[in-house]
Amino acid sequence: MSDIIRTDGRQTTECIANIVLAVFAVATNGALCAMSLHERPRRKFNSLIAAYSAGIVINATGIALLYGIRVETNEASTPVRCLREYWYLHFYTVGEPIVSFATLVIAIDSFVSICFIHPKWHLHHRDIPKCIFAFLTCSLFNTAAIWIDAYIRRDEVIPASCYQSQVLSQWYHRIFYTILSITDFASIGIQLLALTNMWIQKSKFNVVRLAQIRRQTAMLKESVILVACVIMSQGIPNMYYVIETITVLPKWFDKMVWLSTNFGYIGYSAYCILKWFFRREFNLLKTIVTTAKISPTTNSK
Repeated sequence: MSDIIRTDGRQTTECIANIVLAVFAVATNGALCAMSLHERPRRKFNSLIAAYSAGIVINATGIALLYGIRVETNEASTPVRCLREYWYLHFYTVGEPIVSFATLVIAIDSFVSICFIHPKWHLHHRDIPKCIFAFLTCSLFNTAAIWIDAYIRRDEVIPASCYQSQVLSQWYHRIFYTILSITDFASIGIQLLALTNMWIQKSKFNVVRLAQIRRQTAMLKESVILVACVIMSQGIPNMYYVIETITVLPKWFDKMVWLSTNFGYIGYSAYCILKWFFRREFNLLKTIVTTAKISPTTNSK
């Protein structure tokens, strides 16, 4: 007799919805990553956006595999066995730190550029490979720590559905998601400080500094939208993962976190793609109008 738990139509619909949204997130963020790497001249912001979108692609791929492969069952397993059989769990351990730390670096760089005229510490394009190497190092360290944690608890019996909160020990689960939550909310805090400082100091800036600020304002707006999406996709869910290990939360909160996560995953990439599309269409329309104005003059000659 099978121990697999039968799911009703509603659960099946939710599962399909999660897979579709995850695939859409992979597609949009994959496109954003390609656009960022293809753009010339390549700016440091674009390289960090490419790292961010790659992290989202990894996370969303993990979600798609989670709902496509996982089977709800009453059988038992162990943490090590779960990591071997449900290998998609590694997607989270790699993708989530990349997204959080890439966003933090973008926020810090925006803050330094806005708030200081001649900063001693300023991120240059040559520093980007070092940053990406640091992101990957954190992800690999996290993966190794999870395996060590699972090996220490190798004889512990957990449900064979292998949810991440069950595969990880409670203390590591709390520490990991607390660090990510702090990182994500620190990013939005830094951005708000940059906006506040710019608003307060704007009247004191000279003409040259105002010209610099105008160029940096567009970049700041981009990074604010990015950080807001990261708060929705990771900051709020990560805080939820920590709180749920301490107390029982209402069912509706889980639905709100689900909506927040999916909107955050898709929001920034969809915004960038739409902006690129409409800018391209506007430039095409502008070219057509200009050509139409010039053509009569040319023909008359």
